[in-house]
Amino acid sequence: MYHNNGNREAAEGIDLSAAEAEFRGAEYLQHIEKGVTDQNFRIAFVGEEVTTTLWVASAPGTRVLTADGPGETVLERIPMAMMTREGTSAHFAVVLASVPTAEKSNVRRVSAAQENGNKTVTVTFGDREDVLTFTANGTLSLNVDGKNVLRGEVRD
Repeated sequence: MYHNNGNREAAEGIDLSAAEAEFRGAEYLQHIEKGVTDQNFRIAFVGEEVTTTLWVASAPGTRVLTADGPGETVLERIPMAMMTREGTSAHFAVVLASVPTAEKSNVRRVSAAQENGNKTVTVTFGDREDVLTFTANGTLSLNVDGKNVLRGEVRD
């Protein structure tokens, strides 16, 4: 789940339609929309000065809910998005990109892959690709535009 102060949220790459939510706390939500997708998508939280976009690398059967919930008072509404999946395990790769509302984000694509126990997240910024890799043997690396800038160990 993600929420951000803003005037509204706008989804791209997924069809959402008005729906009801049935979970604890849903009674506080308004303007609920739901959808299901297997494709990557994004949700922009549009503010007066800054727009923050949630770039999501999807997987089969990703369920999405957008709505607004109460802020400091029930009259202040805060846009939110929630993604869920079913199964014995679920991995989510999401990138947040904030830019002045009048500008366009440099993020072009977010993707995730899992092969032989290795998990990779790739973020494309214009002509540049950043790749974060978590290996099956517990290491991680971050390559920015083909150059390794971080290497480490993942601990439980």
